Amino acid sequence: RFLKSSAKRDSILFILNIIPGTPKDLLNYFAGLTDMNFWVWMFVCSVGRVPSVIISTVCGDAFGQKRYTLAIIVLIATFVVGGLGIYCYNRVVAKGNSNNNTD
Repeated sequence: RFLKSSAKRDSILFILNIIPGTPKDLLNYFAGLTDMNFWVWMFVCSVGRVPSVIISTVCGDAFGQKRYTLAIIVLIATFVVGGLGIYCYNRVVAKGNSNNNTD
């Protein structure tokens, strides 16, 4: 129910697209089932995927050039940012659920 608000839904989909490792295809298929504006969806899909592509490229290059320290630092930073994103997402969902329970 908390996804009824377009602003909340669009923001959550954008944040989830930024987090590496989330099922972006599934999220973007889900977006097609909503009333999300096409251009907003294009922005969310395009810009939201850039961090994951950059991280994958940097890690792949670092491993390929045997710069394991850089690859590990990037992976750890990715896990930290991903963990923070998941934490924030869970807080938003919990807040949305608590607001729906008061209706």
